[in-house]
Amino acid sequence: MNCGMRYAHGLMAVVAGMLLLLGGCRHRQLVDMGNTHYVRVYVDEDILNVTKGFYDERLERPFFQLPHIMRVMLCNPHSGQVVAERYLQNCDCDEHGYYLDGYIVAPPGDYNVMIYNFGTETTQLRDDGYYNRIEAYTNPVSDQMLARLPQAGDRYSDRDILYDPDHLFVRSQESVHLAPTSHIDTLRDACGDYFRARTVVKSYFMQVKIRGVEWLRSVSGLVSGLAPAVRLCDRKLDGKSPSMVCFEMQAGHRGQALRAEEEGERAVLYTTFNTFGKLPEVESEIRITFELLRIDGKSMVVSLDLTPKFDSDEGRLHQWLIINHEIVIPPPDKPEEGGGFNPGVDEWEDVESDIII
Repeated sequence: MNCGMRYAHGLMAVVAGMLLLLGGCRHRQLVDMGNTHYVRVYVDEDILNVTKGFYDERLERPFFQLPHIMRVMLCNPHSGQVVAERYLQNCDCDEHGYYLDGYIVAPPGDYNVMIYNFGTETTQLRDDGYYNRIEAYTNPVSDQMLARLPQAGDRYSDRDILYDPDHLFVRSQESVHLAPTSHIDTLRDACGDYFRARTVVKSYFMQVKIRGVEWLRSVSGLVSGLAPAVRLCDRKLDGKSPSMVCFEMQAGHRGQALRAEEEGERAVLYTTFNTFGKLPEVESEIRITFELLRIDGKSMVVSLDLTPKFDSDEGRLHQWLIINHEIVIPPPDKPEEGGGFNPGVDEWEDVESDIII
């Protein structure tokens, strides 16, 4: 084959390759890398009954975890679908508080913005590809936790017992306009400030008086009639199926309280539990059920109506549920040494009481 023929065959191969390349390509919208936007999100750490407004400063505060990753979503304002996203991992603090920041690239246009912290232990997310659908929820408790509740499998077989949610910090804003730019600009909220994310989870402090706390080994609490999920864009609660949250109770100032009991004071059981909220549009009774295990392995079950407490000024403004009732624990026939709140289970002997507060 002479040089001319080799040249012709080579030219045909190049043309064929170009045609194949053009025919096999999908059309993709080109994004100018100049359309880069700086994003900063402050985390609002003012949380009732966690970082402020605690009922009794002498009692142990609940654990609070600052987020280390936050997801930024730019969504189509009509379909709600995610157009661009970025996970912010750079953390820092300044005079305005703790924040995460980074950069996101997106073509010019109008967007709805959704920002939330990523990777909590118990709070899960569904429909996270859409601005107007994404919801936070929690899963049912494990079999191991359920087994720690006396006869819980029989008593609550027809209900969902869920973990109480971790705090989820969210900022959502509609109609954010990104203009064409050849330099890095800053994505801001409607007031021209950096974004600030606030929790969509409420922390309630609950306390009840207890007599005979020295005879207790452990106490679990279950609160019914709560929302199992919340929509992030408008904070709307899921009212289809009221759920229960489960948690462990603590004894307040056990050593001091037991000695003070002789002087007229009472020991208390207390906790701070988290929830997406009480369902406002559904007529559901809010109840607390105490599962109390004595040191001899026998149990008591005390159920109280909490609905008036949730609707009171203390409940609405401070998220305090201070129960004006005293639980009396009778001493065991043969008290064991070592005091209460130690693990161990023997046979069950349930004593139930329903009390309207």
